[in-house]
Amino acid sequence: MKRLMFLAGVVGATLFGSMQAQAIPVQFTYTSYITDSTVEGVDPDDIVTLNIIADNGGSGLNSQSWTIGDIISGSLSAGPSYWQSYIDGWFSNASWTAFATDGAGNLITTAFYGTTSSPNHQDSYGSGDPIYLWNSEFDDYDGGTAYFAVYLETLDNWSVTAVDRQPVPEPGTWLLLGSGLAGLAVFRKRFAQK
Repeated sequence: MKRLMFLAGVVGATLFGSMQAQAIPVQFTYTSYITDSTVEGVDPDDIVTLNIIADNGGSGLNSQSWTIGDIISGSLSAGPSYWQSYIDGWFSNASWTAFATDGAGNLITTAFYGTTSSPNHQDSYGSGDPIYLWNSEFDDYDGGTAYFAVYLETLDNWSVTAVDRQPVPEPGTWLLLGSGLAGLAVFRKRFAQK
């Protein structure tokens, strides 16, 4: 019986440990308002929100940094219905530090300045190279421009949160768990026959 309890404990601890150590993506959110715009559907005083999703392999927010290479995707919304989305084409090289937090998980660095040309950029009207996100503005597919009240590099206009998702064990952990449970079943069957 002691062996049975020990084996169950090892399997449980392995699964729990794997789930605890899993990396979590984070969302960096910039919020401001529009001062001037030639983008259809976006007017002065409309709220603009930019969300950047990044994953540096860490499992928390405290004392962390994220480079341009850690960014997974971005999206922008402005006014009642305008949007942009990005999955590549970030300004700066991959090792450039875009965001950093202190020991309490508060942002202390924001050095994300926008996007470069990419056919993968999309907005409410289409996709392709004309769509840009700059430090102080964004351009739409039709060549319109909307200006932010505050530059993207302004720390006070950003926040960071962990993306809420349930931890999922890695495939290797499932294999280990399955092997452990199979061994447990065999051991239990042999124990019951005695």
